[in-house]
Amino acid sequence: MSKALKTYSSIQRLADGLTESWLHERFGTPTLRRDIKATIKYILKIDEAASSSTQEQTKKRKICGFCPYKKRKMTKYSCYLCKKPICGEHTVPTCK
Repeated sequence: MSKALKTYSSIQRLADGLTESWLHERFGTPTLRRDIKATIKYILKIDEAASSSTQEQTKKRKICGFCPYKKRKMTKYSCYLCKKPICGEHTVPTCK
């Protein structure tokens, strides 16, 4: 292995180590776009058992947290990850 290749690989490992904690913190952000979250899961090799579209049913109806205020859609379901109320229009089915 050449000296330049060793230097490159050591710099790459250093960069990976420095960004790992930031990626974990970023992954925990509830408003992060799905595609970015999927990329971070791939990079960090995270196997999340619960899907983002999985819903929990609540007893009391609430206003959807993703609909515009004027729509005022009521729902009994909330997102499994961020716990915000979510209507059927804003759920996205994902395969496991």
